Amino acid sequence: MPPIIKDLHGRVFKNHLLLQKDLIADQTFDYLVNIFNPANWSFTVGEGLGNSATGAASAYALCGGGKNARITAGFKFLGNSNYTQGLVFRDRLLAIPTGATGNLYSGKVNLGNITWTRYINGAAVVLATAAITDPPIDGDIFRLTGSSQENSFYLLYENQARSSNTPGAAPYNLDGIDGGNPVTVTLTVNGTAQTITFASTDALILNFAAVTEAEVLAVFNSQLVGAVAHANFGATYTILAAPGVGTSSKLQVTGGNANPVLGFDGIAHSGANQSIAASDSTHPWGYCGVWSNTSKHYWRDVKVEAI
Repeated sequence: MPPIIKDLHGRVFKNHLLLQKDLIADQTFDYLVNIFNPANWSFTVGEGLGNSATGAASAYALCGGGKNARITAGFKFLGNSNYTQGLVFRDRLLAIPTGATGNLYSGKVNLGNITWTRYINGAAVVLATAAITDPPIDGDIFRLTGSSQENSFYLLYENQARSSNTPGAAPYNLDGIDGGNPVTVTLTVNGTAQTITFASTDALILNFAAVTEAEVLAVFNSQLVGAVAHANFGATYTILAAPGVGTSSKLQVTGGNANPVLGFDGIAHSGANQSIAASDSTHPWGYCGVWSNTSKHYWRDVKVEAI
């Protein structure tokens, strides 16, 4: 018979699994214990467990597991900003005092990099870092895997295909383009052609000779099918994104008489899978969990397995 493996609570791993939760389908805190900063955690239908407060401080949940466990968690971006999410490893099941960081590892995705960092009571040590090709936007996903006993940590960042216009170029003069013919942008989203029409009579546009970036965003989102237009972090330009993540996501702006003014590139874009690995043998902590240090984001699943 295989050996019986227990976590530090005395709970038995079944088929090498202690916990496997789809946090969209199972919106409870079972096996997610010692919630730090619980006021900022909530479940959202269709998204999962998240830190819902804008600008909220760190919040995390422990899952138990002991030193013989590996944790994996998936996360979805909601909002275009810098993101610091990570895996918690604690030596004991106690609440962290207010203001203390605790013992944890973070996988960070920001405007230019993905990074693994170890924090021990506020002291940061960068374990690995790599450049990313695209900034995070709503719907991008990353997955974290780590085991303090194995001294290994892995982050996979899956982003959507996207096309952007020129930062800070608004307002745009769309008045009189092409002799009064329809003012359009054409694009393909995952292989399907679409046409977006800008009209001087559109209630979303106040002045057709000085169209703002926010108005461009509103027009695209009122007509796009499947795809979504996002404001970048700072709202200085518009990002068009196709549904799906990784190489299954494809988008290209193919033309239209408005595009020379709006300035979207004509490149055929695909989503990307980017990863980074790190190792650290300094602290083989016992309990494991998930944590977040930014707002408007959601953990979608979490798994703890015996190693």
